[in-house]
Amino acid sequence: MTRRKLERFADITAWDHVLEPRNTEYNILDFIDFSKPLIVELACGQGAYTVSLAKAYPDHTCVGIDIKGNRIWFGAKQALDESLENVRFIRTDIESLTAVLPRHCIDELWITFPDPHLRGSRAKKRLTSPRFLSMYKELLKPEGSIHLKTDSPTLYYYTHEVSIPSQSDFVITKSLWDVYHQPEAPSILTSIQTPYEVDHLAKGRKVYWVEMRSKKQSYQ
Repeated sequence: MTRRKLERFADITAWDHVLEPRNTEYNILDFIDFSKPLIVELACGQGAYTVSLAKAYPDHTCVGIDIKGNRIWFGAKQALDESLENVRFIRTDIESLTAVLPRHCIDELWITFPDPHLRGSRAKKRLTSPRFLSMYKELLKPEGSIHLKTDSPTLYYYTHEVSIPSQSDFVITKSLWDVYHQPEAPSILTSIQTPYEVDHLAKGRKVYWVEMRSKKQSYQ
């Protein structure tokens, strides 16, 4: 491990706005202000989207989740440098999130440009697969939403397939197959871009978006 990585790991261990559940005792109620609406980004990488969401929604708490501490450091450092009080990062794997966060605490769940796991044998690892959707049901508030933003048509259409009402607790309430060329796209989708997204767009790739809600909520 390089000296720079070791320094970054030391930083995130010391920072109050980064939580490493495996390495410390904690009270999640002291770490996150649940009196504010909660936005969580899964597999946040370097945290660019998490930080941008926090700027767009200053009255919300925005939490980035990733297992890679070396990645989280970038977003956590930016939040520190810009004195963003509503940003938090948790270094953990997604499968362990239900052991870290209380049930039904999340208002919005964002999944931005995740690994699409294109091989069919790896479909269970896709972050919109049934096993993950079942976990999200435990974490989201009844009126909560899931947002998938991706450049993968495979993941986009797969998410539609697994959201068939007769087979899923979630249904798709909004869907765009080309975010940057459809005027009905919410501004939050085009005003925030990760470095990866900038690269995707430069290569002429489409960006897809799906919003999902629980069946009960979507039919009210």
